[in-house]
Amino acid sequence: MKPKVEVEIITNPEVVASTDFDRSIAEIHQEIDNVSSKADKWDYFAAIASGIMCGMLDVLWTGDFDLREGRKVSDEKVKDIVVRTAKLMGCEDDDLTASVAFLEKKFPLPADGNTPDFGGG
Repeated sequence: MKPKVEVEIITNPEVVASTDFDRSIAEIHQEIDNVSSKADKWDYFAAIASGIMCGMLDVLWTGDFDLREGRKVSDEKVKDIVVRTAKLMGCEDDDLTASVAFLEKKFPLPADGNTPDFGGG
């Protein structure tokens, strides 16, 4: 459903004269002023300086970006989650291999029976 727009031409000079154009223009100027930026060169300088300082701190403090550390940490976290989950389900071993085997026996997948048919794991 399309909205209907009604246009009316006012021919009565009294109605046109009663419209406060100066107030309307002042309101429009106020709205423009409210959405305009009030930043000066010092605000921009502060923003640029803080960005440069944060970048320097990041490079100097954290060092180079290296995925090897992330992989090591994630491997440890995943191992911890698997072992804890197996323990909650009743596994008595702290070994990752034993925990995985326990969880595979507890929650078998239908595709596990087809593994030998496709050449093994």
